[in-house]
Amino acid sequence: MNDEPTPSVHLCIRKRDGKVEPFSRSKLLRCLTRALHEACDPDPPATAEALAEAVIHFLDLNRPTNAILSVRMRESIEAVLSQTGYGPASEVLRHHARFREQQRRQVSVAYFHPRRNRFVNRRWSKSAVVAALQNEHQLGVPTARLVAGIVETAILRCGLRVVTTGMIEHTIISELLAWGLVPSALTVTRPGRSSNMPAQQPRGAARPD
Repeated sequence: MNDEPTPSVHLCIRKRDGKVEPFSRSKLLRCLTRALHEACDPDPPATAEALAEAVIHFLDLNRPTNAILSVRMRESIEAVLSQTGYGPASEVLRHHARFREQQRRQVSVAYFHPRRNRFVNRRWSKSAVVAALQNEHQLGVPTARLVAGIVETAILRCGLRVVTTGMIEHTIISELLAWGLVPSALTVTRPGRSSNMPAQQPRGAARPD
């Protein structure tokens, strides 16, 4: 679960939610490996290692004075892939980004608004899931973003146009358990007895302000 930033590039990435985090070589490798695998490269991990150095060199030559936007980071990776003969992998990244953004626009999150005494819909927000993982489950930023990405993929793949905060919370708990992490919602009441599941009304995971 460690996701340490590379020491060779002193670069910061500005995420979609406005937060800034250090450049991470491990994230770059995951991105490249996934794209190369879908483009049927014969050895995605080895190719990704070589291409990662090319991307880092590209970033060194085009180092911004401020944090680079995450979308610009993706475009830089696509440019390196295209310029080094890996056009199909570049197109995979481009298609994945367009498709994911389309999915995000189509999903709404329903949460119960006490003052209005009814359910209210808000647009899906991955950053809200990240915040829930940090605030409610005490995860560090890199791990929270990694798990949030997995949760987002699971939610978007279900095909529902409206999801509840309860569904999101239970998906978060399932992923934390799968990673060997203990969700804060699961508290042991007595030795030898199973943990209590959270109440039906979640504590606010992915609930908009």
